[in-house]
Amino acid sequence: MTVEVQPAYRDRGFREGEKPLGDEYYKLQEQYIAGQRTGSVDPNLTFAEWYRSTKGITEPPEPAPVIKQIKGKGNRAPKEEYLPFVQDFVKSGKWSGVGDLQNTGLKPYKGAGDLKYVTPEEYEIELQKELGLLPPEQGMAGGGSVGLKNALNNLLRTDKPEVHMGIGGAAAKAAAKAAEEAAKAAKVVGKAAEYLPGVHYADPLKLPTMKMSEALGNAGAEGKTLNFTETDRSRVFGPNRGGAGFSGLQHYSLPHQEANTVWGFGNKSKARNKVLQNDPENTIWTTYAGSPNQHKSNTVVVKDALSQLQSADKQGLVNPKQIEFINERIREAVSQNGNPLFPKDFDITDPKAFDYATTFDRRAAISDALMGIGVKKPMISKEFKAANPGVKWSDAANIDAILRRETDPAMLNANTFDVGPHLFTMDNGIIERPDLNEAFPYQVTGTDLGLRYELAPMRAAAPDWIKARNIKPDEPINAWAMSRAAPSQFVSEDYLTSLQKQGKKKGGLAQNKKVKRHGNTVPH
Repeated sequence: MTVEVQPAYRDRGFREGEKPLGDEYYKLQEQYIAGQRTGSVDPNLTFAEWYRSTKGITEPPEPAPVIKQIKGKGNRAPKEEYLPFVQDFVKSGKWSGVGDLQNTGLKPYKGAGDLKYVTPEEYEIELQKELGLLPPEQGMAGGGSVGLKNALNNLLRTDKPEVHMGIGGAAAKAAAKAAEEAAKAAKVVGKAAEYLPGVHYADPLKLPTMKMSEALGNAGAEGKTLNFTETDRSRVFGPNRGGAGFSGLQHYSLPHQEANTVWGFGNKSKARNKVLQNDPENTIWTTYAGSPNQHKSNTVVVKDALSQLQSADKQGLVNPKQIEFINERIREAVSQNGNPLFPKDFDITDPKAFDYATTFDRRAAISDALMGIGVKKPMISKEFKAANPGVKWSDAANIDAILRRETDPAMLNANTFDVGPHLFTMDNGIIERPDLNEAFPYQVTGTDLGLRYELAPMRAAAPDWIKARNIKPDEPINAWAMSRAAPSQFVSEDYLTSLQKQGKKKGGLAQNKKVKRHGNTVPH
């Protein structure tokens, strides 16, 4: 057996935010080159290393070594009897990378901490830990494991077992039967049955591979009505418990599972209105995406952006004119009743500025100003440039990157109103559980169907509704109509066939369009 380890490549260039800007960069570069010629600069130093030495900045630590290869006899995978030793070696070290990882029986996991290599069983535990959903006893509750409880609860449901699978067709039925037998066996011998992502439900950390038509087929949706409800693009991760993935939390969060919560609302009247659109026996629900920056009012987004702006300001990296402009725009923000949202002396650089971000409207106003689009004034940064010639607008809050980081990976480059990626049902129960989602404390109960599918355009997902609204092929879908007209689609055999055909076209249902993200155009 061969395990080859070698030093990792070391990046000797500038670190993020370290590179000098404008004329300073070129002046320093001339000094560096002149110094190398005269012998006053070590010729072994790169420009970045020399620059750091002149500023007293410590060098980045040496990167961890790399495992280049792990092979058994004849370049095949090591024998199974050697795997425990290989796994111990990989897991016990700090590596910049692991080659031939497929030969180890391990998989990479990177949550909020460092990258680590874990077994499939450990992967599920790490996922629950990282989401902050695993009880302190590592999943043991009520005399048995959460995994076993989840498995039994889901497998004993009266609807089709394949509905809860992240896979489809005959494979789903076979896997469901195997899982049921495993759960029964585990119950007999007192061992925890595995309830695994990618086996019993779609892995929330992986992009979906199932088409919409497949998901609806596996859910037994034919003959039922598919209803659509709006979602922002927030990922479900750490403190974020909203977005399109909210219903799926019941697969790996014991509190969400016990509450059977599937969708949340800001007030009880909205929850009741949604229930009025639902027939528990004949309705299936999915979501459609709001605008790319709709989650700009997300608490995590605003808090992180404010922190980064204030840090940059302390370092003198933000022009005072920009700070002044941001403050002016935020102070101008008013509620729907015309009342000011912020005090006249609000200061974005105040360490307590986040204390004012207590509502959706306030958080949205702060994010708008940080993005340079102002409050109800598109492209306000043009006004800033006109008033401050020669002053460059800086994304010191790094808010564009934060918005992308906090976006559900399945929805990163989605078009507004694209449909997916979850399916769930409602049983018309309404609960008040701010502990499960502080922003949407009133929640409708039901069942997430354990499926994640690739997003589809609204025109393909709801053709009957599009036709009824008389929306022409070249006419944009109206946002007001989407929010007021309760989009729905009857799932007939013809509809599923049409979806299937479109999904098999080159590129599938998600066409290679371009999406505008506050002034920038990104490929879809």
